[in-house]
Amino acid sequence: MSKKTLILSLATVAVGALALAQTTSTVFTSYQQALAKAKTLDTTYSVTSLGGAPSSYAVTLKKPNLAVIDTPSNTYVADGKQITTYSKADKAFYKQAQTTENLLGLFQSDALRLWGGFFGAPAGKSATRDLAARDKNGESFPGFEMSAAGQKVSVYVSGRDFITRQAAFDSAKTGTFVLNTRTVTVDGEISNSRFAFKAPADAKEVDASELNAAKWVTSLDEAKRIAAATNKRIFVDFMASWCGPCKLLEAQVFTTEKFKKYGSKLVFLKIDVDEQKSVASAYSITAMPTQMVLSKDGSVVSSTVGYGSPESFYSWLDGALGN
Repeated sequence: MSKKTLILSLATVAVGALALAQTTSTVFTSYQQALAKAKTLDTTYSVTSLGGAPSSYAVTLKKPNLAVIDTPSNTYVADGKQITTYSKADKAFYKQAQTTENLLGLFQSDALRLWGGFFGAPAGKSATRDLAARDKNGESFPGFEMSAAGQKVSVYVSGRDFITRQAAFDSAKTGTFVLNTRTVTVDGEISNSRFAFKAPADAKEVDASELNAAKWVTSLDEAKRIAAATNKRIFVDFMASWCGPCKLLEAQVFTTEKFKKYGSKLVFLKIDVDEQKSVASAYSITAMPTQMVLSKDGSVVSSTVGYGSPESFYSWLDGALGN
């Protein structure tokens, strides 16, 4: 089966009625139990948007609290005492004391969420029904469907270990992307030395606030991770490429040294509402630009809509920060 055919097939499964609705999903329960029972998990997989190129991920986990997570942009290493975040673009890393909260926080994004149950992280969506099993090369792959906030997720697990092998994420707002595992090993021997961070030769260690000061990120999950690590709030700019006032705000405020100094208190997050419709919907964005100050967990502290002048913007921002 070609990659394009596989993606289209899974996308169809994500929205199709493949089984009768059930009150609870027995496959989902078995999936949760399998993750909770596993002592180690080692997987590599791709995440592919419909019509896009695949992105590679690798996740290695060991109970009670060890993890190595490699994504296209960052590598996270949890050694039981501290979590090291390495930014590939910046060739820099920072360390923070490891807690249960920030360990589970590594699994907030959809591309990683399906593995978080290994450490007890909630799935974040409700399981609504079982799906008809799929057969491939003589092996059965039972499935279940989850849904939340307008997104449906169809997950297929191995009938042998009930660990995820494929998943399709489908939303009318954000489109479809597919997770497809390449390798999966459950309860294999993994030395603790695998969870010791080894800095690349050209990498430098920095303070978390230094690495992220005055730097814009475009992922809400990443902004929350940085905010938790640096004890900052989040400033988010909901904008659109066609929005005239958004461009004025960018030119008259965001490019100035005065605004950049707020990086000592804030993580800067920019959300293009056309590209991240689910995030915009979650915050009920109806007009651009909309600016918000969020707490480190993503809850709204203060918001304002539109842009009039630098003076009015700073008056609002200082008020939101209690200055």
